[in-house]
Amino acid sequence: MIAEQLQSHLNSAEELLQQNSFDAASREAELAVDQYWMTGDAQIAAALPLLSTIRHAIGVDGSLFSSLDDLPKSLSDSLVFEATRLHQKSHSDASFRMLSDVKEFLSNWIGEEHNYLHQLDEGSGADEGISSDEKVEELIAQIEGLKADGNKQLAVEVALELAIEYTQRKMNRKACRLYKQVLRKSKRYELTELRIDGLLDFGKFFSQLGMAENAERVLRLAAGVAKKAGNRERYSHGLAALGVVLMHSGHPSAKKYLQKAISMLSPWDVEAEIANHHLEAIRAGNSCDCPVTTVDSDSSEFDWD
Repeated sequence: MIAEQLQSHLNSAEELLQQNSFDAASREAELAVDQYWMTGDAQIAAALPLLSTIRHAIGVDGSLFSSLDDLPKSLSDSLVFEATRLHQKSHSDASFRMLSDVKEFLSNWIGEEHNYLHQLDEGSGADEGISSDEKVEELIAQIEGLKADGNKQLAVEVALELAIEYTQRKMNRKACRLYKQVLRKSKRYELTELRIDGLLDFGKFFSQLGMAENAERVLRLAAGVAKKAGNRERYSHGLAALGVVLMHSGHPSAKKYLQKAISMLSPWDVEAEIANHHLEAIRAGNSCDCPVTTVDSDSSEFDWD
């Protein structure tokens, strides 16, 4: 299996993990890990932390790293880098346990005196509290600085990054308010490409909260704006996301949208992997195994228009 295909499986696994589709993510990650292991590919170091995080999210007992003593020590840098990156992106209990497993593995494998353990300690520091998260604070400061300099359009671009960060940290109300601001301002400043991205991200945000009606409305708008703008890639992404939402709602038109999206997308695109997974589930009459998070208060707080 060629390198591009394996990387596509890893990208898809990480995307599915973020969507809490743990079983599907596990299948993608295991396929890549098995191939890397059989061929002796150094990319195994980047794949293992992801698979470990997915296993912990599912609830699998034990460390993935406990039987990897024959892993080449030259892969230490890549292993530490990827473990830290993934944890800083996820900030979840599963990624924290993965990081602890990597730390224990390196302690036994290389020795406690090595600087890698210090790097992992620093990498886990973001779990001390969301309020002190450096990434969020950095983005907020960047937005304020851009506004002060009169660069309002670039500030909107950074605001979308911040909304995505809030979403990943389950800070849903802050994310929702910020998505709305991004959509209003991107339309006002005629930032069409940014508006399309904002609509796609906002639609997926609603989908993850189980708010199918809002998700469908936003994603239909995203696909429409992208089609009008002549952005084929974003149009196909909108169709794919819409097909997923419609499948979750049990709507018979889901298959049509997924097929259309797959026909337009590159086979290496993560969205194509997700669309194919859902289309296969429809054809087999199975569930897609995508759990959702439901809002715990008045859903009117999350109205999008």
